Amino acid sequence: MNIKVNDKFRITSDSLNFIIQEKKIAVTGKHIGELRWENLGYYSTIAGLVYGLCNTILKRSKARSVKGLIQDLADLEVLVAGLSDKVRSIEPQRPVKGDGNND
Repeated sequence: MNIKVNDKFRITSDSLNFIIQEKKIAVTGKHIGELRWENLGYYSTIAGLVYGLCNTILKRSKARSVKGLIQDLADLEVLVAGLSDKVRSIEPQRPVKGDGNND
């Protein structure tokens, strides 16, 4: 799995976890200027991942007023809705009981 959340974050997975990664550009060392992805958190469920992503983004908010925080929350709502659509598009479709397709 590799889902772009926005220009700064993406979601990947391994056999056990969903992983939030943040885009970083090396500023020191022999790889100066190179792009890398830093793991920020490991989650066993999508719900936990979404909570962790929202928590990370809100903690980095530059809001200086309630109005600014409300705008950040509205932006997060849009981001999560778009993320939900992306996740649904890659999840295998499960048959619904009673639809006649799981006989």
